[in-house]
Parts: sequence; structure tokens; C-alpha cells
Amino acid sequence: MPPLPEMADLYDRRYCIEHSYRFDKQELLWTKPHLRTPEKLETWTQVVSAVHDQISLVHLLGEAVRRPWASTRREPTPSQVRGACARIIAQLGTPARVPQVRGKSPGRAAGTKIRRAERFKTAWKQTGVKKSLV
Repeated sequence: MPPLPEMADLYDRRYCIEHSYRFDKQELLWTKPHLRTPEKLETWTQVVSAVHDQISLVHLLGEAVRRPWASTRREPTPSQVRGACARIIAQLGTPARVPQVRGKSPGRAAGTKIRRAERFKTAWKQTGVKKSLV
């Protein structure tokens, strides 16, 4: 346990730590998934921690997406920095294939003859036949 005068200095850091947890929970969805095993929870925590570290590195680049009403004099928030990550990823590129074009179906081929659906006789249940008791 540190001495009492040092505890006061450490208490000032608590504000930053609590906001870091708040950002992880709200923006990075740390507590959103309902994981059934401690191992999966540990893996998810490591993923969220890695993303938080990447956002911290982007913060050092000075990248941020600010709203028109946001102050430019203050240091960007982690949410503003997270908005800049998409631009950086777009510049880096991706190893994934180009997505297939989706949209309206081209329809049937020209000249296709459409036949009527095959019809079947209706099967009627016999009525009026009495069964004899044996």
C-alpha cells in the first residue's frame, strides 16, 4: 500500500481510467456480447483491448473526425479518433476480394416458354358410407 500523500496523486488518475472503461463499454461494445465461458470473455476482452490500443496509436497521429460544432482547440476525444480509423483503413487497403455486384435479377432468358403448372384431380373424401359393427 503506498503512503497516504501518494494516494492523493493516484486518485487524480482515476478519472482517466474510469473514462477509458466507459469508452470501452459504450463505443467498443465491451459488455455487449453474452459470452458463456470465461475463456471467450477473456478473448473478447483482449480484442477490445487491442482495438483500444490501435485507437491510442491513431490518436498519436493527430487524426480525428470532428463535428462542425466541436472545438478544435481541445485534444480530440477517443470517439473522434475512432471516426478517423475508417479513413486510415481505406488508405491501407484490404486483402479481401472485390464484392460481387448485387441488385435486381436479370430475369428469364429471352424467348423462354412458360408452361402452366401441372394440375391434379381433387381427391374427395367419401361420405355417407357407414361402417358396420362386427
